[in-house]
Amino acid sequence: MPPKYTHTNTIKEHHGKPIFCVTFNTYDPANQDLVASVGGHQATVYRCHAHGRIEVLQVYVDDHTRRLNDEPKGEEEEFFCCKWTIDRASHAPLLLLAGKLALLRVVNCSTNTAVQTLKGHGKEVNDISVHQQHPHLILTASKDHSIRLWNIATGCCVLLMRGPGAHAGEVFTLDFHPWDPFLFVSGAMEGAVKVWSLKEHWSAIAASEVWSEPPQRRAFPVRLVPHPVFSSRHVHSNYVDCCRWLGDLVLSKSVDYKIKLWRPLYPDNPILETSSKFEVLQVFEQPGDIKLLWWVRFSIDPRGQVLVCGNPNGRTYVWEPGTGRPHRGTLLAHRQCTTVVRQTAVSMDASMIICSTDDGQLWRWDRQGPLTQQQTAQTAQQHATSSRRISRQRQVHSGGHAAVTSVMVSRNRNSSRSRGMGKVLMAAAQKERVAVPNKRLQYRRQQQ
Repeated sequence: MPPKYTHTNTIKEHHGKPIFCVTFNTYDPANQDLVASVGGHQATVYRCHAHGRIEVLQVYVDDHTRRLNDEPKGEEEEFFCCKWTIDRASHAPLLLLAGKLALLRVVNCSTNTAVQTLKGHGKEVNDISVHQQHPHLILTASKDHSIRLWNIATGCCVLLMRGPGAHAGEVFTLDFHPWDPFLFVSGAMEGAVKVWSLKEHWSAIAASEVWSEPPQRRAFPVRLVPHPVFSSRHVHSNYVDCCRWLGDLVLSKSVDYKIKLWRPLYPDNPILETSSKFEVLQVFEQPGDIKLLWWVRFSIDPRGQVLVCGNPNGRTYVWEPGTGRPHRGTLLAHRQCTTVVRQTAVSMDASMIICSTDDGQLWRWDRQGPLTQQQTAQTAQQHATSSRRISRQRQVHSGGHAAVTSVMVSRNRNSSRSRGMGKVLMAAAQKERVAVPNKRLQYRRQQQ
């Protein structure tokens, strides 16, 4: 049976909008207690302490949206996805943000600066994935039917996955293979799941590593990748809104809340042909009558021990995908959690689960059972290391691409202005956002 979890904390973000993405920092073990969430034009960084306590570290507010308050026309930014990576040189934690305005933003959480904005997609960005061996290589999935590979170290778009063999609809989800440096999987609105290989295009990636903008300010020559090595519309019969690797196997989900574990069968010559053969190994299904709704995403810890997915009824289910034994899953439910659980996040050691909901709340669940002395010592050491890397000082920094201000958290989002790319608000008054464990909270239902 899957491990049991207990509800330990709930936080309501003041914007009150759906939190479409929440993610643990599973890339950097020294900062594995950091969680990022995005809702509206705001991204928030938390630290998860023992006994259910959650501390707000930073809040990033998109400055483009703030300037539109003085403009008669224009679109507001709304972040749909976020992901952690690290800076190659300083090993500082970087937070990647993207959404409605089709921009990929890079925030350095150590220096409190928004360091880069990358533009290439024509429509909204729905998902981000970070290369496991090369943390500066980033994939983005977009509503414009394309996938792009970015090199954030040199600030250029390297590859464009679009063409006759690419997705014919809005691309919802993608994921780099955990150890194969060339493979990634993607899913889209037309119901197709595709596996892509970067092996034949690694020379372009190598060229991007030494790219410097010439005097003529020409862009890097983007290479087109029109065909995947695997493609099928028969794994699911509807939208594919989430897919992740489990070793060499693929976990993918559609709007029917069936998460399928399957094995893609690759062609003998992937350069000349695309395979559509696969083998379904297991299906994880939620019981009961559930409203069909897309953008309800599952998560899995890096070791593949725990699979977690929510639903529109405010419930969350936990499975053990590695056992090979079918079971209905463990239910995580709270009487005050009644809205759509859009996204779940599992910590690196699978000891914590964070669920984000449509009414702007984060629900924390902790694994039952006391921590061992070794785990306690390891957590203390990681906290001491990460504290040196995550700055919480109230000061102003300005970088080459942006000016980021650190101020006290305020419920008035227009209380101060800067002309930079973004704004990081430091939580000096944490009581506005940090809920005390087991404290009775008042919740406001989202107006329909």
